[in-house]
Amino acid sequence: MKILITGANGEVGSDLVNFMVKKNHKIYATYRSAKKKIFKKNKNLVWIKHDFYKKILRRPKVDIIINCIAAHSFSKKKNFNELVNSNIIALKNLIEYAKNNKTKFIFNLSTVSIYGKIENSHLTEDYVPKRQDDLGLTKYFGELLLFNASINYINIRLPGVLTSSQNFSRPWIKTTIKKIKNNKSLNLFNYKSKFNNLIDTHEIVNFIEFFLKKKLFKKKIKKTFNLAASKPITMEKIIKMIKKYYLSTSKEIIRKNPSKSYTIDVSKIYKNYGFYPSTTKNILKRNLL
Repeated sequence: MKILITGANGEVGSDLVNFMVKKNHKIYATYRSAKKKIFKKNKNLVWIKHDFYKKILRRPKVDIIINCIAAHSFSKKKNFNELVNSNIIALKNLIEYAKNNKTKFIFNLSTVSIYGKIENSHLTEDYVPKRQDDLGLTKYFGELLLFNASINYINIRLPGVLTSSQNFSRPWIKTTIKKIKNNKSLNLFNYKSKFNNLIDTHEIVNFIEFFLKKKLFKKKIKKTFNLAASKPITMEKIIKMIKKYYLSTSKEIIRKNPSKSYTIDVSKIYKNYGFYPSTTKNILKRNLL
């Protein structure tokens, strides 16, 4: 299958390229930075330097698009214009590219930041966004573009994504793993609360491959799903599990948090298509460094 992966130079995009090319798909990977990441030469991998927020790509013709283009609050260029360019205009041009080339389906990687201020203890896709930040607002408008387009798609709303990158500044769980490994003190909030607000690139690929193998991309689908770990466990158990793995002596400092904790509901994706995400415990295990 011919697949276009946009934002392929980013932490999530480059992992998806690496995973998907091993599945024997023909991968076209777009990037806009001066240098692309170094991969082993592969006849099924083609790199294309292109900036989607400046113009529409004309070729190649592909079956599927995986959109990893995103600007975040932690991006190098994080002003509001950059958020609009990456999260709205680039997606608008990507949709136009898909129409011109009769692409069958778009997997759009979105974010739970779309929900804004989360006041429920259990987050479902029906939650009405409140007080969104610029990231959540611009990604939400991007989703609306897809909703109003004629192409079939799935918006995949993600929490913090664990990648193979050596950048340990995010997400929170990756920073915490590094601190525990180095026996650093930990400031912990909502210690007794359950947590499943994480996912990794391995699981994103699992879902996409599940979808492709069942040929669901050939059906008329215009839906939005949360994709996070299943079976939440308490923060206390998570910290103990990581400390035990590294034989860590990290000191735990329990603090009060005025923000309400929440877990992410992943039942909709299972009820609709039978995909059950890996558990919180298993995703953590495969990302211990």
